[in-house]
Amino acid sequence: SAEKEYSVEKVINKRTANRGVEYLIKWRGYPSSESTWEPATHLNCNHLVEEYEKGNAPKPPKASTRPRSAKRGRPASQKPSTSAASAPAPRGDKNALKKIESVKKQHGSLIFICEMGDGSKKRFSLAEAFSRWPSQVFKCFEEVILRLLEEGHSLTP
Repeated sequence: SAEKEYSVEKVINKRTANRGVEYLIKWRGYPSSESTWEPATHLNCNHLVEEYEKGNAPKPPKASTRPRSAKRGRPASQKPSTSAASAPAPRGDKNALKKIESVKKQHGSLIFICEMGDGSKKRFSLAEAFSRWPSQVFKCFEEVILRLLEEGHSLTP
């Protein structure tokens, strides 16, 4: 029996996993919540991968003109964030993420409850939250993992 070939609409993200490089794929005709991580070797959409890579090439770091703190190596005026899952919301942008308030498991999937720039609360699947705000999702997970480790839990993948 022949396998059904799905059509890729867009490459959303990239990661390196045990299987090598994987891309987060938005499938044509399916909602963003159905996006999946696929090994690069399984994909037959080189033009979309190249388009993603061009738009997400690493940018060289900007030189800092602020004085550095000798003790910790960060700018003297910068304080550590108390809420790793929050991000400044541009004024007037109601669709900007203000902060990730909580994460819940619903029907076997993670759901992010987020406060938006206009103060409203919206729910997003893991795939959609990660595609929109990858660094805030990573910070949220990091915060939770560190809290669990501080409480004495042992974590394994």
